[in-house]
Amino acid sequence: LMEFYIENSSKEGDTILDPFMGSGSTGVACINTKRDFIGIELNEEYFKTAEKRINAAIADKQSRLF
Repeated sequence: LMEFYIENSSKEGDTILDPFMGSGSTGVACINTKRDFIGIELNEEYFKTAEKRINAAIADKQSRLF
């Protein structure tokens, strides 16, 4: 769902700001749709979860390139 919203409200290469990042769904969607991403999260546990999810999405995308 987030990919749909991002694709319909921005262009590839745009930067998306998520001031309440939570578990990182917007960040993962940005990776999948070729957008840059800035996420802000005050809760350390949510930040760690988001960091893991976003890094996994980056690694998955890189593995598909090779």
